[in-house]
Amino acid sequence: MKLRYLDARHLDWLEQYTYKITRVDDIFKGFASHVNIKSTKRVVSFIHEGTPVIYGARGYKWLIFLPEDDNWCMTAVYDDKNRIVEWYFDITRQNFIGCEVPYFEDLYLDVVLNPKSGIKVLDEDELQEAFEKGQITSWEYEMALEVCTRLVNKIKSVEFISSFCGRCFAALSASPHPYINISK
Repeated sequence: MKLRYLDARHLDWLEQYTYKITRVDDIFKGFASHVNIKSTKRVVSFIHEGTPVIYGARGYKWLIFLPEDDNWCMTAVYDDKNRIVEWYFDITRQNFIGCEVPYFEDLYLDVVLNPKSGIKVLDEDELQEAFEKGQITSWEYEMALEVCTRLVNKIKSVEFISSFCGRCFAALSASPHPYINISK
């Protein structure tokens, strides 16, 4: 399982970026992070349904949400014109929020909500393989599937997720915490 940080330090393709992390206690309980990508070592894209989808390039922004009491982390990816690319949910083994920079252990399984193509569950085969190889327990396997099912049922509305992200972005903008500049 990979560790993922709200300050984006785990993303080796980033060259320069700023980020701001703030505690959120009203929209949900946990942390939210706003990452502004200034430059990259390479453009990051993935193929979804035969079409390349860019996730990381100059001018892109990520809003990352890590709840205190659940096993997921959501990244809302926006392009350089502030249009939503997609919402990406990592199912997590554990969220670590009681530290300087919140982070989580990625538990293989992912849920993607694309505004054009809808909901898709990714990497079920990776979750199954990790279970069969003894890299995760049966409890972790079942928990990942349960969280995935719950998320799929909860995020069926693009309007709901879009509204949630808008409220979190407003909370981040109002936060007194400064942006931190990073150059790798």
